[in-house]
Amino acid sequence: MPLLTETDIQGIDALYRKRLQSMQAVDEMIGQLVATLQAHGQLENTFIVFTSDNGLHMGQHRLFPGKGRGYEEDIRIPLIVRGPGVPAGTMRADLASFADLAPTLADMAGTIMPTAIDGRSLLPLLQNVALASSWRKAMFIEYYYAPGESPDTAMGGEPLDWPVQLRWGNTSGSTDAVRSPDDVAVLDYSVIRTAFYKFIQPGTTYTRELYDMTADPYELENRIWTADPLFVRRLEAWMGSFRTCSGDGCRDLEIRPAPFGCDVVAGIPEAECEALVAFYNSSGGAGWLQRDGWLVSNTPCAWFGVTCQSGHIVQLHLPANELTGLLPDQLS
Repeated sequence: MPLLTETDIQGIDALYRKRLQSMQAVDEMIGQLVATLQAHGQLENTFIVFTSDNGLHMGQHRLFPGKGRGYEEDIRIPLIVRGPGVPAGTMRADLASFADLAPTLADMAGTIMPTAIDGRSLLPLLQNVALASSWRKAMFIEYYYAPGESPDTAMGGEPLDWPVQLRWGNTSGSTDAVRSPDDVAVLDYSVIRTAFYKFIQPGTTYTRELYDMTADPYELENRIWTADPLFVRRLEAWMGSFRTCSGDGCRDLEIRPAPFGCDVVAGIPEAECEALVAFYNSSGGAGWLQRDGWLVSNTPCAWFGVTCQSGHIVQLHLPANELTGLLPDQLS
């Protein structure tokens, strides 16, 4: 991607300032709403949920303003909740999805959603009832654009003077300003996001991307070319399962142990790596497992004195007896 010019940067800064100024009206609206609820004695009996439909990149990754990419600036949105049983000042790092809003609001209202609905209620997390260990390990995201559009004109990132208009096409290949029954959205990309890494699979253009979200939170180094091929194949298979699931099937996929890569210090045969992964999975996905001089982890383990990354299998550099008292209880 070419560098942004000084004119580009000034234009993005001006647009960003305008967006911040527009938020002042939202702030005033929330203040008036809270005051009204308080005046009628209903504030402590009301859930207030503040969120957005999407993020927006504005110059990050050398992109013009847009919302159609798989980067954090686009897929992360605010979620602030105030209400009965929700402790003040608490921040949680659990993975939450926009698909969780419907079951969450239903739970708040005391009703039950059909099991075919994707997502899960966030209320147990908000009220500190659910344990983080039982929550989803991964989140699946998809982005589609209209058939008459290219990925760029569908808000992927446009020059600042682009017209604010999305044109929808149909199967005949024409482009119309009005959506027709023949419109078929086109998959642009899919994302698997865990607490430790992100995998972006293109549906039409771009290239696959893999980021270490612990070491590279700004997604500047695409590791897809250096990642273990077996690890990538597992991610692709996992992605395929997410694309076709629904309801309970999706929720089951979310809590399964995340795939591992066989990036190792001394090298390991693929068959042995497969055996280690099977051993890990059969043990219920504990955070740390040791077998025959290998350490299987799904969290960063540099503080153990071994060279590894999250979700990787590595050979131990320390004798097993030196690890006594250092490793968590679930190590076996």
